[in-house]
Amino acid sequence: MVIIMKKYRFLLAFVLCWISSSVTLYCLDIIWPTGAEISIFNIVVKTFGMSVVIIVVLFVGLNKSSKNHIK
Repeated sequence: MVIIMKKYRFLLAFVLCWISSSVTLYCLDIIWPTGAEISIFNIVVKTFGMSVVIIVVLFVGLNKSSKNHIK
């Protein structure tokens, strides 16, 4: 089970990041409406892009730190 979790940890992190950012953005839109109607589809697409960027940054940082640790 641990090997499977290590293998898919970035996929799991991506899904969790995407869901949490979508819910957060939706709740913020309800609390502080901008005046413009934001569709659920638009929120999901925007948060998908944000999640991809976050996971790529985390992956690069992890690879850099592991290379520095090996030296």
